Amino acid sequence: MVSSFVLWVAFAAGVLSFLSPCLLPMLAVYFTLITGMSMSELQNIDNEARFRRHVLINTLLFVIAFGIVFTIAGGVAGQLGQLLQRNLKYLTIIGGVFILILSLRLLGVLKLSFLDRLSLHGLVDDANWPSLIFWWVIRWGEPSGLSAGQLAMNG
Repeated sequence: MVSSFVLWVAFAAGVLSFLSPCLLPMLAVYFTLITGMSMSELQNIDNEARFRRHVLINTLLFVIAFGIVFTIAGGVAGQLGQLLQRNLKYLTIIGGVFILILSLRLLGVLKLSFLDRLSLHGLVDDANWPSLIFWWVIRWGEPSGLSAGQLAMNG
C-alpha cells in the first residue's frame, strides 16, 4: 500500500508541474478547446447552467479520449517491448556488427563512400529530429555519437 506521504509528494509535484511556465500559457488554449468558445465569449456567458453542463460533457469526453489514446499507446509500447525482448539476442548481434563496421570506417580500415555523400538537406525538421541524430552518428561516427545517443534517449 502507498503511504500518505508518497501521495502528498506526488500531489505536490503535480501541482508544481501544473504551475510551470511551460503549461500556464496553454491554459487559454485548453479552456477554449474544452468549451468550444473563444476567450472573449467565455467572459460574456449568459446561461451559466447550460454552460456548465456543456463544459462538463466536453471535459468528460476529453478525458475519455485522452485515456483511450494513452491506453492504446501503452499497449503498443508494451507489445513492442516484448517483441524487442524476445529478439534481444539478434538485436545485440546486429548492433555489434553495426558498431564494428562504423568503428572500422572511423579507423580508416573500411571505406564506405556512400556515407561521405550522405546529406541532411531536406531530411530534418522539428518532427523528425531523431533522424538527424541517427544520420549524424552514422555520417561522422565520432565519440560525440555517445552524447547524441544520450540526447536521443533522454529526449
